Amino acid sequence: GLRGSPAGLSAYNVAKQGVLTFVETLAHELKDTLITANAILPGTLDTPANRSTVPDGERVPLAYVANVVSFLLGDAAQGITGAALPITVTAR
Repeated sequence: GLRGSPAGLSAYNVAKQGVLTFVETLAHELKDTLITANAILPGTLDTPANRSTVPDGERVPLAYVANVVSFLLGDAAQGITGAALPITVTAR
């Protein structure tokens, strides 16, 4: 959603960018409320389907996404709105 990708995916990429603009617009529209709007941008998720179709490469564990969602739902994230949050695999 943050960068273009190989040929043949233009409609897909434009739709993703549209979602990011929608989230930014919602954040502005809702700034005087307690409602926040953010986009979560995970890399390739670690699912059975992705393991079989994309066997090589790093995949983001579903728990990483759940952790970000949990954070955004909590009080510590009350000042975060209009953000695009990439979720990637990190070295440990």
